[in-house]
Amino acid sequence: LDGEPAFIASDLYPNTQANDNVLGFYSSRERFKLVLDNIRQTRKANISDKVRLLQDGLDQDTPKTGMLVYHPVFEGESDNLLGVVIGVVRTTYYFENLLASAVGDMDVYIRVTDTGFEAEDSPILFETEGYEAVSGHHITKTIELTNRDWKVDYKIDSCISFYGYLVLTGIVLVGTTISLLLAYIVNMQIREKERLYQMLDKRTEELRFLANHDSLTEVYNRRAFNKMLDKAIQRNKPFSLIGFDVDKFKGINDQFGHPAGDALLIHVIKLISVSLKEGDNLFRIGGDEFCIISSITNHEALDRYLQCILSTVSHSHCEHKGRQLSCTLSIGAAIRANENTEEILQKTDSMLYQSKSNGRNRVTIAG
Repeated sequence: LDGEPAFIASDLYPNTQANDNVLGFYSSRERFKLVLDNIRQTRKANISDKVRLLQDGLDQDTPKTGMLVYHPVFEGESDNLLGVVIGVVRTTYYFENLLASAVGDMDVYIRVTDTGFEAEDSPILFETEGYEAVSGHHITKTIELTNRDWKVDYKIDSCISFYGYLVLTGIVLVGTTISLLLAYIVNMQIREKERLYQMLDKRTEELRFLANHDSLTEVYNRRAFNKMLDKAIQRNKPFSLIGFDVDKFKGINDQFGHPAGDALLIHVIKLISVSLKEGDNLFRIGGDEFCIISSITNHEALDRYLQCILSTVSHSHCEHKGRQLSCTLSIGAAIRANENTEEILQKTDSMLYQSKSNGRNRVTIAG
């Protein structure tokens, strides 16, 4: 569009209905099936035959100067293939520049022929200009790649010196030229893949965090609370469910504004987080309502624990735009015996209501 390069993706993995809908169409070419099979066997990147790049034109006579590099993305060390990142390489550019750096000033002519699947219609990946006219020394080497073989023919004209011939032979025997070439092509792609992978990994972690955490206080959110409470019930081991909220929080918002209220909530949660018993989890259910799932199941120990939290919050203050803000909490708790999820929630809510009814700034524990 407007002269910008255009790319069309016709290979897709995983082939799910959702991905099909985004792509709009799906090509199940034999080449891509073979690539996927080889990736699963080797866990390595695969290389395609020559392809025509769309930005070069749509004419079928347009030279094929591209190549695809298929990079697998596995789930850790498992065999679960999450997807395939496909990179595009303009082969002519890389071959010319890398060949120049590999052979220096020597008059070496090289032809690289692809013998892999679907290479028959355009097998020559690269050919030095004037290659056919050279009739001097000729050496052939086959380079075995992950999923296809390349035949590399070296020619040098007859006036080569003995030293030059040794250098040429060394290049061919050691595979320096192609090693450099492949290393450059693949490493460029791998570096980009790693950068993308790191970026995706970072974004994925951010999304995972946001999915389970409250954006203001950064403690677990209601979604995480529902999951963890259900798991605690399923484990069928005793635990305590604690509910609390900030006393007369609406008045604080009305008097000082919502930014002040947010600052006070952050301050309270930081204080409580420091006081939490190791292994206990703190959740923001909504607004100024919070919960704790605690491993403490002794009534007296739980009371001491919550009284400490209550006292810490009531004797502290936070500064916001020159004002000192303070608050108290109302706390209700229930030690789970054999209640289901709904029953333990109702029990805890009832205790929280009692704390509010009895004057706030207090702890009420069921039973």
